[in-house]
Amino acid sequence: MPRIADKNADGVAFLFRTEEEAKARERGGGSAFIVGRPLKDSERIFGRTLYLAYLVSNKHVVFGASACVASVNRRDGAPPDVWDIDQNDWYPHPGGDDLVATSAHPHFQSQFHKVSFIQEDKFIGPKEIADYNLGIGDEIFMIGRFYNHQGAAQNKPALRLGTVSMMQEPIWVEEDGRFQDSYAVEMRSKEGFSGSPVALYRKPWTYLAEDLPDDRHMDDYWGLLGVNWGYINDEHGENTWLNGVVPAWKITELLNIPELRAIQTFHEREIQKMPQKRGGVSKSSYVPKPTAEPPQNPTHKADFNRLLGAAVKRPKSSDQT
Repeated sequence: MPRIADKNADGVAFLFRTEEEAKARERGGGSAFIVGRPLKDSERIFGRTLYLAYLVSNKHVVFGASACVASVNRRDGAPPDVWDIDQNDWYPHPGGDDLVATSAHPHFQSQFHKVSFIQEDKFIGPKEIADYNLGIGDEIFMIGRFYNHQGAAQNKPALRLGTVSMMQEPIWVEEDGRFQDSYAVEMRSKEGFSGSPVALYRKPWTYLAEDLPDDRHMDDYWGLLGVNWGYINDEHGENTWLNGVVPAWKITELLNIPELRAIQTFHEREIQKMPQKRGGVSKSSYVPKPTAEPPQNPTHKADFNRLLGAAVKRPKSSDQT
């Protein structure tokens, strides 16, 4: 595995059941990570693309284990901030997949919080699989919460490595009583990594399959394969030591549900009201207050000042998880 930038770990948040457990660094809970959605017209208005931040995790972590309190590192090195997110503000995948998401806007401020995020254009879907001939043997890595050594004072995400064992197939999950569309991956994992992002990467020397017509396999490549949901057990309940990964494109399906689209649309409309100047807006224009609350989401009562804290700059490639 090539060396990856330390900033990749900044996209991970730790999930706990209560604020007290988060501050005491208790075991239990799981992982989450940050996805950034571009705010329409922000580049024209601000001179750069801004993003609205969302937290993504597993449904079984947030609803099954009631771990909806997020711990996020601060830039100043102080103890992590703890976000007590109402469970009602987490939205499940409309098709029942083991995914949830929430807007981080009421909590996240880029000037205070040490975070990075994944853009949707890095999600691996059917097109990327076909274009790059992605499949079994491609290498992966996961960054998430390792209960045994999660950091005494700061969140310290751990890196786990592996390979794709099987491409997407419905896999029976006994606890849910349903089939979950999943990739099966060979990966050294442990409790606490549920909800972690799983990235696939390729270097020219790792490709052993047949050539592609345009030699795209010779390019460096990485993308988000999906979200780790846990161990795959056999019919006897024994651990197969393969992990299941919810496909990344299902995150887009989740972020497009009416409730989350309404939040995104609200902020896109608000930035349209901001007074414009050549090359962007003046600093004094960065803190207007909204005239109305985001529709269908009355619990998000932060003023518009936080939009520009939550709307982060386009990251360099090393800033992405």
